[in-house]
Amino acid sequence: MLKAQGKDFVDHGQKIVLTGFNFCGWMQMENFQIGFPGVEQQFRGYLAQYAGRDKAEHFFDRFLTQYVQEADIAFIKAMGCNHVRLNINYRHFESDQAPMQFKAEGFRHLDRVLELLAKYGMYGILEIHGAQGYQNPDWHSDNATNKVGLFQNQFYQQRLIALWRFIAEHYKDNAAVGGYEIMNEPWAEADEIDTLVDICKQATAAIRQVDKEHIVFIEANLFGKTYEGFPEPWDDNMACSVHQYPYPSLNMFCYPALNEGGSVFYNKDYIAYEMDIRDGYGKKYNLPVWMSEFGIVHNDDFREDKLRLLEDQLAVMDERGHSWALCCYKDVGNMGVVRLDPNSAWMQFVKESNALKLKYHTDFDPLASGSWEMMDVVKHLFRADFTPGSGEVEARLHRHLAVFFGEELCMRLCKRLAQLSLDELDTLMDSFKFENCLVREDWKAILTAHTK
Repeated sequence: MLKAQGKDFVDHGQKIVLTGFNFCGWMQMENFQIGFPGVEQQFRGYLAQYAGRDKAEHFFDRFLTQYVQEADIAFIKAMGCNHVRLNINYRHFESDQAPMQFKAEGFRHLDRVLELLAKYGMYGILEIHGAQGYQNPDWHSDNATNKVGLFQNQFYQQRLIALWRFIAEHYKDNAAVGGYEIMNEPWAEADEIDTLVDICKQATAAIRQVDKEHIVFIEANLFGKTYEGFPEPWDDNMACSVHQYPYPSLNMFCYPALNEGGSVFYNKDYIAYEMDIRDGYGKKYNLPVWMSEFGIVHNDDFREDKLRLLEDQLAVMDERGHSWALCCYKDVGNMGVVRLDPNSAWMQFVKESNALKLKYHTDFDPLASGSWEMMDVVKHLFRADFTPGSGEVEARLHRHLAVFFGEELCMRLCKRLAQLSLDELDTLMDSFKFENCLVREDWKAILTAHTK
């Protein structure tokens, strides 16, 4: 069983560096990675409303099945990787209409994939990507409100803690499980950090009631950036989880180069500087550091020099002995090493929807044009009443508009899906099967050079 021992991960007493992928978009569906508008709860809810619950459940189960099969695990293993990060939405286990009534059905696909991972001698690290009440304001926590409720509501906190005990009870003897990551990318304000730490401590204690063996991963605050305000470690089998997305990795920006203002030169030294912020806690307390998310965004304006950025990030992690999981493994063409064929049934079906998503800027798409006609009009109207040029106000307005238009487009897509037969829905989801997808061979070559 995988353990945290000092600054290292060990497997049966032997030091191991974790290398692998995130299954982002799988058990926590993300709009820009899977190709739908809105957030997962809207997608599931509106499809059930328009197509009926049975048909909707068939569609989503087909997606979960086709996204990851043995061919996917074999491909990842052949690259020299040894683990995947399994991103989970709490709604697989619990309904807001029946809180604390956890469903064993939520384990079905996780069990299937963990069995495959065990067959190939790999680990799966479980993490809650979307927590009750939302641990951050963004789409990737299945948040349609732009508000963070977890740290202000004790009942949400109790539900998350109880869910971890339920999960740990199920997997306590499963050696293919690499550990439990309490939550993905928390965003706790300064006066909420103590609450964030307390949730992590209580979740650890709940896990330890039933599972003394598996690692507990604690992710840094502010989207995996900093452990400021965290006390010394509270468990002897604990590891750090951090994220790093340097500005050029997500934006249409050359690398290495100065930023637009000329104040930052993005290069390998700057990546190392950013890493110092993230791995300082692990160094101070002699804990393993796992870069559980990093990656580069691709679209039609992709710059090849981003591959150098990817190489520099991997080199910095190699130099420090850090483990890593790239975000992501498979998607519609934005961040995945494996991507859907643009001519596939699903990509053709969502082509119109994707064009409208881009038009109304409903998704996380930093490579899209920074000029949005609608935002320009609205900003002109409100700048007379709000702080001129207030980036914070404009960003909040953009978020709310994105949520509004995303939901409208989600309803539109679900109405179209509802008209299809079960066989036609199956054909759409078959687009996610490995044999129907394409591989970015240049990305694969870079990653494989760092897995040996």
